[in-house]
Amino acid sequence: MFVALANTGLIASHAQQICQALRDNLSAAEAFYQWLAAQEDADLTSLPSPMSVADITVMRAAFADLNALYLMVYGQALPSGYGITGTYYFSTNVQEITGPN
Repeated sequence: MFVALANTGLIASHAQQICQALRDNLSAAEAFYQWLAAQEDADLTSLPSPMSVADITVMRAAFADLNALYLMVYGQALPSGYGITGTYYFSTNVQEITGPN
């Protein structure tokens, strides 16, 4: 958004889109975390295009981090070890999937 073109409506609309996208993505990540947690490693390694145990481990860790972030955003208790001074940081494992920011 260019400052010269900005107006109250555009600013409010842009802010709303960002908040909506964050809420939707956090909800999707939490739902995927719940689904992934219910899957057995053996089921994932026996897919027609199987996942490796190492990939499954990374994905489970990444979505555990995102689930902790979801819990924090919605004011729920964090899993043990999470927090500003905790053992786990919310983006460390996610970067194993996405790469560094």
